[in-house]
Amino acid sequence: MPACRKTPRFIRTLSTLACLGALASTGTTMAKSTDVVVTTPNVGGFGAPQTVTSFSPLYNDVSNTDMQAYSILYTPLIWPSPEITVDWKLGLAESVHYNPQRTVVTVKLKPRRWTDGTPVTAADVVYTWKLIEQQGNGYGLYGVGGVPELIKQVAAVSADTVRFTLKHPVSEHWFTLNGLSQFYALPAKAWGHHSNTYFRNHETDMKLMRVSDGPYRLDSFVSGRYARYSANPDYPDSPAVKRFELRFFPDWTTQFSALKTGELQIGEVPTPLYSAQHLVAHLHTFESVPGKPGFLPYEFRMIWLNFKNPKIAFMRDEKVRQALQMAIPQQAIIDVVFHGLGAASFTAVPPVPDTYLSPAMKALDSHPNQAYDPAKAARLLASDGWTMHDGVRTKDGKRLEFTLLYLTGSRAQTEEADMLKASWQKLGVLVHLKRMPQATLLATVQPNGHWETAMLLWSYAPDFYPSGDGLFNTGGGANFGQYSNAALDAAINGSTQPHGREALWHYEALLAKQLPVLFLPVPGYLVKSSGCLGNMREYLNPTAYIAPQAIDLKSSPACASAG
Repeated sequence: MPACRKTPRFIRTLSTLACLGALASTGTTMAKSTDVVVTTPNVGGFGAPQTVTSFSPLYNDVSNTDMQAYSILYTPLIWPSPEITVDWKLGLAESVHYNPQRTVVTVKLKPRRWTDGTPVTAADVVYTWKLIEQQGNGYGLYGVGGVPELIKQVAAVSADTVRFTLKHPVSEHWFTLNGLSQFYALPAKAWGHHSNTYFRNHETDMKLMRVSDGPYRLDSFVSGRYARYSANPDYPDSPAVKRFELRFFPDWTTQFSALKTGELQIGEVPTPLYSAQHLVAHLHTFESVPGKPGFLPYEFRMIWLNFKNPKIAFMRDEKVRQALQMAIPQQAIIDVVFHGLGAASFTAVPPVPDTYLSPAMKALDSHPNQAYDPAKAARLLASDGWTMHDGVRTKDGKRLEFTLLYLTGSRAQTEEADMLKASWQKLGVLVHLKRMPQATLLATVQPNGHWETAMLLWSYAPDFYPSGDGLFNTGGGANFGQYSNAALDAAINGSTQPHGREALWHYEALLAKQLPVLFLPVPGYLVKSSGCLGNMREYLNPTAYIAPQAIDLKSSPACASAG
């Protein structure tokens, strides 16, 4: 989900990278205590400082900020693990069972109670399904994980068991991680008399959010300042962190100052302030990969290509796309722009964690300089009929020339765009760079638009299983470049069917060859936290979910005195 990725759900967390603006002002400080944690939304590269705009799981415009705010109030059936499998401890589902035909899915719920004392039941999940159905095409994640069109029926088998009947067989990994992950139990008795319009007009209404089932209750919310929570006394295994606050800041500098002074126990050293990291050297550094500093979100980055724009008809030529990809200096971008924090990537399946990467893609990601071959790219273009004229490659009177859109206000993106332009210029490709504000850029990159290419990213949440459905298949809801290839369509469809992981690997290989987009490295982020906080890897998920209920509090004398 987006944060400066504040984007509509139908585009499945498509967004721009490295936003620097913000909406908020700081709030008053909570009293320091060993069981109180104050942080800010979107730590770990999930977006700029922002304020929460919705606490509703089904009625919001989808941002990482909002998802972090409501996922500790309402528990999704499926919670992703740091390895992008199912974390059975944090989700509401106790078990998920598929029939042999993989057309009926039975979900058993853990025993939970609403904060009004009534039990959470299967009827509450069925109520959630009815709310999704009522929204129709207006449901923000329409089509993701087959929801709702794949589902024939959702029924309560018993008080704690829900049965999903599907229209055709599916991959268990795909439907569990991408379909079931969208479902929450929402309080049918407390909410049942409200309309869709009411929900959309009361997304931050404290009265509406009083009945919840998550590890925390919402105590207070001031837009632009803070959202404060306290541990839910009815939640099993009472969290060690008794009070939790999401604090909102106006900009990166103010947020970093709060981390430096101890106002925040968890925060990020933003890329523009990376040189000041010594000021928080006393704090613990998060490692996505043990032994390598840096946190990597579960995403991939790309240059989206508009295949319907006749001005860049040459992008329909696979050899042109392959040559452009070969001339992207991924390791240099990581070293120069991202200060050595990041990972190379040549397909739409994220490089870290590499749970779903094929052996071949793992090998390629591990040696990005082997894939960077400008000389080979030049030979490929020459063999395809592109010859040099006044420093620009030309074929049939058409120049290899295009405009690349990227985000205003991001120094990192500006540096990266400059490096791409320089590298492609040596190849004989003329690139015009054009910056746009986030809202303008996202509004511009739409099907049938007049844009040419754009630097974007894709964050997998809640479509945790990176199958590609909706992204690159013909007519896919987020296929904004309108790429179409029958073989890739078949591979994407196969990755959602019960064919095993090899089908997903086949899809990855086709993407790396066909290149419906040009792939860029994934940046890493310097995440810092108090040394008194343990189990941070489970707290900060690469899909942007946060789990303060998972944090352990260390009992060292230094930590005790800090309280």
